[in-house]
Amino acid sequence: MSKLDRIIHELLGVGALALVHIATAVSFARIFSGWGFLPPLLIMVVCAHTLSALLRLFGVPFTLALPILAILIYTLIGYLALNSTLRRGLPLSATWSSFTSQINDSWLLLGDVVPPLSDDSGFGIVALLSVGFAAVLADAFAFRFAGRAEAFAPATVIFVVVAAVGIDRHRVVLAAIWIATALGAVAILRARDQSLEFLERPNAFGYRPAVTLLRLCFSGVLLASAIGFGALTVGPLLPGANDEAWLTTRQSGDTRVLEPLVDVRRRLSSTTNQILFTVAAERSAYWRLTALPVFNGSTWTVPASLLGDAGGELAPFPDPSRPGIDIASNQQRLSIDKLAGSLLPVSYAPVQLRAASRSLFYETQTGSVVVGGDGLESQDTYEFVSSLVSPRPEILSTASASAPPSLDPLPTTYLSVPDNEETRELRRIVADIVDPADSPYAIALDLQSYFRDTFTYSLDVPADVDGAATLAFLERGTGYCEQFSSTFALFARLLGIPARVAVGFTPGEVVDEINGQSVYEVRSQHAHAWPELWFDGIGWVLFEPTPGRGAPNAEYTNVPVQQDDTDALSSPQSQATTTTSAPPAIEEPSVVTTPPSGASQTDQTMPTETDSHRWGWLVFLVGAVVLWLIALRPTVRWLSRRHLTGTLLDPWRQVVALYEFQRGPFNPTLSPAEIATVATSRLWDDDPFIIELSQIVTEMLYSGRIITHDEYEKWTRRTEHYVTERIARLPRHTRLRIRTDPWVVYRLTGGRRRSDNRIQG
Repeated sequence: MSKLDRIIHELLGVGALALVHIATAVSFARIFSGWGFLPPLLIMVVCAHTLSALLRLFGVPFTLALPILAILIYTLIGYLALNSTLRRGLPLSATWSSFTSQINDSWLLLGDVVPPLSDDSGFGIVALLSVGFAAVLADAFAFRFAGRAEAFAPATVIFVVVAAVGIDRHRVVLAAIWIATALGAVAILRARDQSLEFLERPNAFGYRPAVTLLRLCFSGVLLASAIGFGALTVGPLLPGANDEAWLTTRQSGDTRVLEPLVDVRRRLSSTTNQILFTVAAERSAYWRLTALPVFNGSTWTVPASLLGDAGGELAPFPDPSRPGIDIASNQQRLSIDKLAGSLLPVSYAPVQLRAASRSLFYETQTGSVVVGGDGLESQDTYEFVSSLVSPRPEILSTASASAPPSLDPLPTTYLSVPDNEETRELRRIVADIVDPADSPYAIALDLQSYFRDTFTYSLDVPADVDGAATLAFLERGTGYCEQFSSTFALFARLLGIPARVAVGFTPGEVVDEINGQSVYEVRSQHAHAWPELWFDGIGWVLFEPTPGRGAPNAEYTNVPVQQDDTDALSSPQSQATTTTSAPPAIEEPSVVTTPPSGASQTDQTMPTETDSHRWGWLVFLVGAVVLWLIALRPTVRWLSRRHLTGTLLDPWRQVVALYEFQRGPFNPTLSPAEIATVATSRLWDDDPFIIELSQIVTEMLYSGRIITHDEYEKWTRRTEHYVTERIARLPRHTRLRIRTDPWVVYRLTGGRRRSDNRIQG
């Protein structure tokens, strides 16, 4: 092989793999916002492939090359993503600490954030790490372990994961580019490998390996481009091509359900910009779904038994003669778009129903409007009149909070808290924040100021629900609405003030004015949670501890009306980072049953996290099977190299194993010539290859013939081609066993048994 031929073969092989990983890097456009993520990923791909090729060319074994490449990847991450942590230009302890911290943060946030993400977060580091090691493993599979298909496994896994969890950003285009690039790379590698078979032959007839190889590669690239163009043309026409990624959000058809309230966080970080519902209302308000009265130490819930007892009567009209309480009427017309489920968002409290697309029931204890039948559906419309009650500060300041309503038929109360070490620690903390001797209203304002003045709003926090979650939130000093409302309500209960957490949506965006009513478009990022406290003689009163938020019609809170969407419309990865846990999660009911009030309504079952767990296990099992099929051969081949002799006994053992796999073991006393005779007479009639191989093995063993390295390489390639060709003729179930049985794979890659004698290898 001439020097030019070697250079062309090496460049084509490495370049083909590099193009696949470049396309994989580009596919991260569905994960990250903007395109700033791409240059670092491209630098990582090019450097990883270049150093991998150089280490191979200099004969560095893979066991030594792998740690060298790992150091390269870490160093590049330091310069590309953690430059501020470098010391004297080197990624030392500070860089390592930041690296591990951000990786850990990303792991904690996994499942709680929705793309697009910021590439300057831990997820950007994960992307660099993944494409770097994918390039390293692909190079090893393709050129060290002779695994052509296996070389594309790492990039395939990354691309599938990105496609599953990413947003709908250039979906079809990116898929077409990746498929075309992968097919083109397969064609190039196949042409390269076939060309190598001919390089050992003399070029007596003017055969030019490099030119022929380039022609083959060019043909393969044209074919791949045609397939990619076809995918780009046909892809958008396929069913589901324009749907959202199936792992990013929970869906019911084409609609959204506000499920366990940890989903509020996903909604806040959603940038799909889909309208959930539209409200034409006289006054701005929080559109309330339900209240969560039960707290078990980690979660706020509303039991299905409460909603199941919902009846047909709405809330009573408030008494307008009560002094110190302002009451305003709010007529509202809701049009459902993408919101699903059995709970209807209305301003609290609804007192009159004027029109409805479906049967409705009202649960008085939580103030929830429950939709009968199949729940909310697109194009449904509902028209309500609500009474907005706003007590004046002078009335609240003198009101007590000693007689909360009961929670029939539940044994718990609005003051129930678990008795554990965390609760006892929280009692000590809240006693330092407020004066327990103050009035309930003064305590509520002090708690509200404590959170709004000393904490910051951020979605870049984990959402764990372990026993010390609230303590971790207080120590961290940053969080999102669920955490503020949960901790506020818990503090209130610890101080003897009845409290619960309400969930729903902030007013949304005003888009029009019709007949004196404002039209609000409410989207995913407007999902919200807030606490409600009980005051005797007044009822449930809203407070707003979340920074950047302020409820309409709540002047008593001393908080201006606010609706900060900046965090919602940007990446969930904000400036703050943490490795601690979040406070208690807040959940909606997993089961909503329609009331037994004589109406013929069917029970409603809302989706739960179990569905996503099932999908997760299914993806895991399928991925495990695919990984087993892809990685088994190169892994076993690498392990079997410990038993290779470096002589023609290695390919001879492969041929013997192929026969024994089909017809059973040979007699260990047979010589190579006798084995060849038995094999050709019983299985491979007139097979010149096994006869020729047995003759040269016999000469090596008994005549002392010296086998050169070139002869060994030639016979090794011929044997692999021979074994592959013979396996292709086997029945499908037999080939499946060869792909899945580690022992068979071990033998067919030259692995040696302890019982093998010298003749059989």
